[in-house]
Amino acid sequence: MGGEASNDLYRELFESTRQPLAIARVLCGDRAAEPSDLNFLDVNAAFKEQAGFGDARGTRVREAPLPAEQLDRWVRACGQAAMTGIPQSFEHHFGGRNFNVSTFRIGQEDQRSVAIVLEDVTPMEQAKIDLRRQRDLLQSIDEVLVATKMQISLTKSAVRDPGSRKLLDKASRLIDDSIGRSRSLGSELSPAVQYESGLIPALRQFAAWIAGRYQMRVTVQSNTDLKPQNQDAAVALFAVTRELLFNVAKHAQVKEARVTLTERHGQIELCVEDTGVGFDPGAPHPGVKRGAGLTKARERLRRIGGDLKVESQLGQGTRVTVIAPASTAERPEAGTVLEPVDAAQIITRLGAEAEGPKERAIRVLLVDDHQVLREGLASLLEAEEGIEVVGQAADGYEAIELARRLRPDVTTMDISMPRMNGIEATRQIKSEMPDIRIIGLSMHGEQEQA
Repeated sequence: MGGEASNDLYRELFESTRQPLAIARVLCGDRAAEPSDLNFLDVNAAFKEQAGFGDARGTRVREAPLPAEQLDRWVRACGQAAMTGIPQSFEHHFGGRNFNVSTFRIGQEDQRSVAIVLEDVTPMEQAKIDLRRQRDLLQSIDEVLVATKMQISLTKSAVRDPGSRKLLDKASRLIDDSIGRSRSLGSELSPAVQYESGLIPALRQFAAWIAGRYQMRVTVQSNTDLKPQNQDAAVALFAVTRELLFNVAKHAQVKEARVTLTERHGQIELCVEDTGVGFDPGAPHPGVKRGAGLTKARERLRRIGGDLKVESQLGQGTRVTVIAPASTAERPEAGTVLEPVDAAQIITRLGAEAEGPKERAIRVLLVDDHQVLREGLASLLEAEEGIEVVGQAADGYEAIELARRLRPDVTTMDISMPRMNGIEATRQIKSEMPDIRIIGLSMHGEQEQA
């Protein structure tokens, strides 16, 4: 094929594809190594329509009517790709659409030319939003079902007729079944861990994605294929590993990380290691999102009976060890909730151990971000002789404030709450007021005691 025919074919392919494409040259300022702008050499029709630069051929990036922050990202990423030869990726937003932009060097290094490819990820982002809304709806339904079961149990304690109690038992079983179905559907809406192939292939697939997106090599080693007998553990381990690898890619300033997974003594142990810049675990994290991500990861693991340990030193890298149960035997059944008699007995026992006059009622503070659950549990506890609900809090900050002011004997503490979670609130309350006994409760059928 002659040169002219090849050029015609290139032009036809370049213009006909619906994916936005561009060719640009990196321009440098006074200092030769400092990219200052981009000059678009060629753009296809899709780029003109979707990217926000219009017919940009022959124009410079910084001439575009887009936010300066976005233009800086274009110059910085394309400049780095042209100078180093390492492909770069970044986000671009225009006209209500979200794009993932990939850029890589073409031609000789001294030409400083790059190809630019835009991928519209708006449908994927919208799907994530829709999925989040569906989960929120299921959680709301779950809250109402749990509260309904509490009310049924409260009603049953006041009913003496055997026939009526039998009907209430049947209604309670139906509620349990509905709770189980709701949570089963919620699990199906959770991030899939490739049920058939297992956790390890899923982790390796994600490692390959990380390598393409962040140019960071991730090795995954395991002594087990972990066909997930405990699917909750598999989902949690995948989600936590994903969060940790994002942290490494964004903060560790390193191009390699290692994931190792072993199974022994009924536990799964997963380690994520890097040799990057490290950090002081006892000091505030340099990025709020990083610290928040680790906190959420630890919460997710503790809900299934696992935990997370962070070891890091400045300049010597980071090692995060994740532990999760290998089987589901240690967890309560998915459809169960805390029975009111059990709650009353636990609070009575803890209250009896608390300091203070024993002739008064046990004073209880309820902490949960779901009002319907707080009120349901309050009704159950107040029906028990010798228990007084003295306050209710919707998050960890309110819990600490009310604990200081009310000095309850016992506090029930939800784990997952906005602003401050129950784990951090428990730590602060126990540090400042060690005489207060705390019961960790969850609407998802787990119980923790601090």
